[in-house]
Amino acid sequence: MSVTGLDNQTERAAPETAAPLTPPPPADTAAAPSRARSRVEAAVVVALVIILALGAYLRFVGLNWDSGSHLHPDERFLTMVGSAVSGVDNPLDYLRTSTSTLNPYNFGYSLYVYGNFPMTVTRYLAEWATGICDAASAGAGQPPAWCSHTYSGYDGIQLVGRFLSAVVDLVAVFFTFLIARRLYDWRAGLFAALLLALAVMPIQQSHFFTMDNWATAFVTAGLYAAVRAATLGDAEPRWRLRWWALFGLMLGLAAASRVNVAPLAVVIGVSAVIWLARRGQYSGGQYSVFSNRNRDWERAVVGIALAAVVSIITFRLAQPYAFTDAQMVRDAAAEAGETPNAFVVALKSVIGLNPAFLANMAEIQRLQAPEASFPPAIQWVDRPAILFPLSNMILYGMGLTAGLFAWFAVAWAAWRGVSSLGKKVRRTQESATHWSYPEWMLHAIPLTWTLLYFLFMGTRWVKSVRYFLPIYPTLFVLAGWAIVQLWKWAVVSRSVGQWSVGQLSAGEGDARLATRHAPPPFAPPPPPPPGRGTPRHAPPAYGRRW
Repeated sequence: MSVTGLDNQTERAAPETAAPLTPPPPADTAAAPSRARSRVEAAVVVALVIILALGAYLRFVGLNWDSGSHLHPDERFLTMVGSAVSGVDNPLDYLRTSTSTLNPYNFGYSLYVYGNFPMTVTRYLAEWATGICDAASAGAGQPPAWCSHTYSGYDGIQLVGRFLSAVVDLVAVFFTFLIARRLYDWRAGLFAALLLALAVMPIQQSHFFTMDNWATAFVTAGLYAAVRAATLGDAEPRWRLRWWALFGLMLGLAAASRVNVAPLAVVIGVSAVIWLARRGQYSGGQYSVFSNRNRDWERAVVGIALAAVVSIITFRLAQPYAFTDAQMVRDAAAEAGETPNAFVVALKSVIGLNPAFLANMAEIQRLQAPEASFPPAIQWVDRPAILFPLSNMILYGMGLTAGLFAWFAVAWAAWRGVSSLGKKVRRTQESATHWSYPEWMLHAIPLTWTLLYFLFMGTRWVKSVRYFLPIYPTLFVLAGWAIVQLWKWAVVSRSVGQWSVGQLSAGEGDARLATRHAPPPFAPPPPPPPGRGTPRHAPPAYGRRW
């Protein structure tokens, strides 16, 4: 019989004139926890804004660091491409690979292995800024001070690209906070965001017109969607299909920025496993997820399939020049002496890959292999796999202290996750009910992505330190968790030490004095008063909407 049922029976058995067994708490006392939570939430928001402001200052200061000299080689190439392409006049031309004015292949850049989506956004923003400057110059007679560059030209578009690199990196900082906040608590979220905001490599890359920060931002947003799809941080594992779709959207945009972040697709499978495990644990193990009555496994498959479809569609639209169009299909058929029907032309114009894109992918694989003998590839000779990128991340990418602690957190989380199989971690800090679930679920997503991508990139021939930026957010998420755990241990150890000292100083003869120094014993929350039964799964107290 439920607690609510017992309470109802008690109320029926008591006389109508009897006074209630437990008087309701005063209004001021009942509202005190709510006010305290509001104050904490407001303080967290203020702290996050300060962290973002600090990160913004470090990223936006000195954007014109080279005084227009174009010293970064990759950036110089992207500047040449960005100043050559232009926005399309007809929106339908955007998808016409053979004629689009946004396609680098149409301007003689036959080896373009970067993402189309960041280039397209940068070009449109550059044209918009140039238009504002032209209008301001026409109205005032002279351009404003900030219009000293033609932002759509060769000597100005790199500034637009750098600005956007800084903006999207701040997006990564924000989502890093959200991930750690939902997996652990707000303290871990603030520490993780602060570490990423102060990290060396993200700040440096925010001053370059490249695609690395774009990919990192979309990866981080996708990881947050994966956490929400797994219902981590929720008291109840409810099915919300929108998070699976959002993961697919972020995966597609990330791949349209840097195609080598495609292994992110594995993470949604981890979300499905966690969701199924949570469903089984939520029901108390009374059913199997594969039973006919509970088709949770079908929901997991549908979620994964939806994420896959959305990611493919997103990649098709955000990286359109990796695909052919109808004119290219007809030209290829004419060269082969064939006459394709309308259905074949339509199908290939939607899913057919551009031969130039395929040739680019093959060429970049050749250039990033040990057999390559041109100068940029020779520098990787005698660079040990795993150890070389690891040492570069710790010494130069993150900073010695932050790097060592982040990788210590990875090892600690992996050990805790494995050793806690079958155990549970109680989430009482910010929940209205004392719900819990196995600790391995908390670490599974950040650990999977960190180790998977690090092993994938760390064993390749080219091991540039900036290639590892997509795992910085999850490394710092785990670092934030480790900081909070060590902090809690320190507080507990100090309390126990003070209690022990109090007992020793009091002596055995004065038990009351010793008890005065002892910490209060743990007591479970009192049962609700009669007629006020607590629902089995009450909504979290605050902050879960994040």
